[in-house]
Amino acid sequence: MENQGSLSRRGRTLEDEFFHRVDQQLADEIRAKMKVEAEKKELEKTCGFHNSQMLDDIVRLGVNTETIVGLSLVPLVRVAWADGIVDTRERAAVLKAAEESNCHADSASYQLLSVWLDASPPTSLFEAWKEYVSALRDSMSAEAYESLRDNLVQRAQDVAASAGGILGIGSISETEKAVLEEVKAAFG
Repeated sequence: MENQGSLSRRGRTLEDEFFHRVDQQLADEIRAKMKVEAEKKELEKTCGFHNSQMLDDIVRLGVNTETIVGLSLVPLVRVAWADGIVDTRERAAVLKAAEESNCHADSASYQLLSVWLDASPPTSLFEAWKEYVSALRDSMSAEAYESLRDNLVQRAQDVAASAGGILGIGSISETEKAVLEEVKAAFG
């Protein structure tokens, strides 16, 4: 009988250890899911993207908020400089987009953005942006990538249209249209 009691205790120990490991595994999975959801909410807040699949893909790729701010603002700067100058309305549109992306005046990203609006950034910045966009295409689902493209192109068009024109006629110049096409083409 002693042997059966010992066997029973060892069986309970085995069960306890098994369920402890299962509980720990489930807790780890829940923590990981909560972390992903928090990162998605931060990215959504930062960049204004609302497509869940796109946010899932971005988090999975390890893209952080600083990278996404650059991703979302570089084409806007490029469009603003299309005519060789950044007028006050274009500057305001880019800075508004930055604020909407939670890129605030006291951040290093905002300060860098201000420098880019004062002096045209090197073309290598836009080339790096295009390469990054191309790499994202290979890493994201088609739906998420299209949503990212549509969002960024729309924001760039808003900057281009911000300069105005007369009574809304000719509000986007030919050079701005060419840059917008270049932004669209970067997405393939």
